[in-house]
Amino acid sequence: MPRVPPALVVLYTGVLMPCAQAQPLDVDEHSPSRGTAAACQPCHGETWSTWRKSRHAASFTNPLFQLSLQSARQRDWCLSCHLPRPEQRALLGEVGHRGAAGTLVEDGVDCHTCHIEDGHIVSGTRPDDASLVAHGVEARPHLKTSAFCARCHQFEGPVEHPPFALGGDPLQDTYGEWVASGVQTTCQDCHMPDGEHRFPGAHDRTMLQRALTVDVSSDGATVTLALATTEAVAHKVPTGDPFRRLRVALCADADCQTLLWSHHLGVSHEHRDGVLRVARDTRLEPGGQWRVTLPLPPGAQHWQVALLYGEVQWTPLLPPEEQLGVVYQGVL
Repeated sequence: MPRVPPALVVLYTGVLMPCAQAQPLDVDEHSPSRGTAAACQPCHGETWSTWRKSRHAASFTNPLFQLSLQSARQRDWCLSCHLPRPEQRALLGEVGHRGAAGTLVEDGVDCHTCHIEDGHIVSGTRPDDASLVAHGVEARPHLKTSAFCARCHQFEGPVEHPPFALGGDPLQDTYGEWVASGVQTTCQDCHMPDGEHRFPGAHDRTMLQRALTVDVSSDGATVTLALATTEAVAHKVPTGDPFRRLRVALCADADCQTLLWSHHLGVSHEHRDGVLRVARDTRLEPGGQWRVTLPLPPGAQHWQVALLYGEVQWTPLLPPEEQLGVVYQGVL
């Protein structure tokens, strides 16, 4: 994590009347609620509520990660981002594989993950006096940089043979893609508008539609499908988890349960010389386009563009909302 020179760190403290809802933080090391995000809720209720509905909060408990964790060879490495606090991982064996309600394990990427550094509560912006009702806050501007998000959104894969190490091409290259785009907007500008902690992304249809435009036309004999990324995008589409695929489909029914033609845009990796290398990458670049014209399949009446979240073998085991997110769909 980038270190901020002491001269740039401002400590805000004050002798203020505590808010009526403020409660002492639970510091009992034997309590399962020690350091949970719920401790922040009394004075940060709105922020807590939006975070609680986010994929950050579900980073460990979501069904897709739970499935992938069962077959993971490097389980501890996976947990370092999906359950990032050491005290969370220490508690995991006590409360079970999927965690338990009200514990650190259920919190995933929580308030403490980003807002506690070296034992201090930190913020990317200078807090006002009304915010300083229960504790001091250090303003550390690096929390507002894209590099801060790279800690878990930019990494190589494990090497093929022991000892454990990382190497090869990035498995997740979202930060690198952002750097290559040359844009000045940060991850937080798009994914934390006005400081919101919902973190909309690949599971948010509005965000997906901001990133992508679709044009579909047919003359009855052929059909043309065209995708393009918008100016709002500063990384490839899709980005993030390497098993995400953008599926363009022609279907017999509105829900696309009967696929008559489909094409996937994504990235795949293969082992070469003991490390993972990109084997094929058909994702859309920032400012990129994809277009195809083909004979209209008999019986095709609908089209759909959807983001598939997991590997093929996991899809039947996932609840519908974890299998895919529909970006656009229509009638031919």
